[in-house]
Amino acid sequence: MATPTWAERHGPHTRYRLPPQHGVSTMLMRGREPPAPLPGDDLKLAAYAEQRWRVAKDGRSLTCARSTALADASVIVQLYARALPLVVVAYDKDREVKDAKRQRYEYGCAKRGEVPRPVELTPEEASWDGGPGFNVALANLTMNALLRDEVLQGYAYTAAAVGDGSWDKRSRRVSRGALLHDGTVLGGALECEDVVGGDRNNYDGELAHRLDVLHALSQREDVRLLYLYDSTSPIIAGEHFRRSTTSARARFECDDWQGSAMAFEQLLDSVTYWWCKSHCGHLPEAAADDLAKNYLQDDPTPLPHAPSRHVTLRFYAKRSERDLMLATANLTLVRRIRSRWAMRFAPRWISVMPCVRLSCVSEIRCSFCCCVMIVPSCK
Repeated sequence: MATPTWAERHGPHTRYRLPPQHGVSTMLMRGREPPAPLPGDDLKLAAYAEQRWRVAKDGRSLTCARSTALADASVIVQLYARALPLVVVAYDKDREVKDAKRQRYEYGCAKRGEVPRPVELTPEEASWDGGPGFNVALANLTMNALLRDEVLQGYAYTAAAVGDGSWDKRSRRVSRGALLHDGTVLGGALECEDVVGGDRNNYDGELAHRLDVLHALSQREDVRLLYLYDSTSPIIAGEHFRRSTTSARARFECDDWQGSAMAFEQLLDSVTYWWCKSHCGHLPEAAADDLAKNYLQDDPTPLPHAPSRHVTLRFYAKRSERDLMLATANLTLVRRIRSRWAMRFAPRWISVMPCVRLSCVSEIRCSFCCCVMIVPSCK
């Protein structure tokens, strides 16, 4: 297997805003040098610095004190503007259901002569501080912080996105949802029946929405992306995946998805991954969370795929469970052949996911390598 090239190992200019450590925010920089500003970026950044965008106190509108049109605002502001109505509509629907349930409960208490219990807010609802599905003060604070960072980096973003995953343990369903600054909605349910001997989980959902966004934007030119996320594991894994050797990449969870994400990411000019704490009142994250939950009951939507050297086959089997795993995967015959042949293969396992019925697996081991040969059935 070919060694990753320098360009593949480094990738586009990438910044990672990670959760704060000991009260101090962490910003990592990887990849190539920052891209040069596009023509007109200096004028755009100067205009953005003069604009005063704020979410209203009731949380139901986003306006500029200088009456600037939304089309002339930063893509950051446009993302917040697209997320706002999605969150408010979801909040109003949920509030209507809860109010009707509360009325029935209070009516029953009145008939029984009981005093109804006071309304108890969940930790997430308490974080909204009275806002319609998000924290208004936090939305303004975070949006202004993002706008200041955009000015300081010296070039304007050309795209902004937010994504989130959803996992229902009871129904064993996983979905993802994403929103772009232009109002484009991406996502869908994930296919969960393709995992042999196990289930997909929240990690899969949190990684999948990034694939949707990167694929959609990789078809555009001069993309400088701001990506808001709330789960650090897939993002950090993607950063480590890019810098790892080919054999080390094969040991990553969902290495085929990480390979596709890396290929799509390679076509962008720059990416900034900005962490926002989940379920604590962030406006864009609330919109992506609602989108992902809405997709849970839908039919699976295929993930975009880019040609790469990586493919994953999960088994979740150890020791005595090996025979059961092989039978479940329809591997009817396994032979171990020890050889001293000097064969030139990768020094790690080469994982293959065939699309045909499997009938025979031969594992050839020697002092120089380990490889797996999979022979398809002629049926």
